[in-house]
Amino acid sequence: MRFIFISLIYIYIKSDKCNIYMSKIFFQIGTNNGNDRFRKLVKNEKPNMVILVEPNESLINNIKLNYEGIDNVHIYNNAVYYRNDEAIELYIPSKNGIMGKQADNNITYNDGHFSLLPMNDWGKKEDMVKIQSKSITFDKICSNHNITNIEYLQIDTEGFDSEIIKMLDLSKYKINNIRFERWGFPIDCFTKYHNEYSNELGINGMNNSINKLKQYNYTLNYINDEDGNDIIASLDPLPI
Repeated sequence: MRFIFISLIYIYIKSDKCNIYMSKIFFQIGTNNGNDRFRKLVKNEKPNMVILVEPNESLINNIKLNYEGIDNVHIYNNAVYYRNDEAIELYIPSKNGIMGKQADNNITYNDGHFSLLPMNDWGKKEDMVKIQSKSITFDKICSNHNITNIEYLQIDTEGFDSEIIKMLDLSKYKINNIRFERWGFPIDCFTKYHNEYSNELGINGMNNSINKLKQYNYTLNYINDEDGNDIIASLDPLPI
């Protein structure tokens, strides 16, 4: 496994509409409470715009506090999904719908583990803790801010990363660095609730993401730090 540290480079974009220069856009899907290495990168690199997306409404105030004093931060209390403005549910395993109870798989989960993709060993849905969020597409967020170039995109959506990467139109968006989870679960872990497309999830989804990114000339490396055990894809040449 290779560990890499990225010295992020500037990309300048001229907006014909407002005649301003924008540089270094950082974009995070799955912000949790905002107290993570992504925030440290933001503080160190000082991007001109930060987009944060978190579906769990109870975490939004914490995100605001953690990003207090940082300019041009846009927080979306949404789940990135295939379509806009749909009410969708996210789940974590538990017992009797009570947060913090040990699930059938003998694991206790917290509010940072909500997922659109419950797995077979998560037990019955009536035992899971559920939240509702309104959906938004990646394209809609980018359209809201006239974004076509992103310096750093980090995705942490508890198994849905590969579906989001599938949505990215990399002929439309130039994204210099994309970080996503190494999600190596076998596809038969998803058959109970997602049997119709389980063959596109888990390790297959991760491999599909890797293949797509390679087709667009990304170089991929493993990274393991406080934000997780992930893969980071960078456009050639890799800025070190």
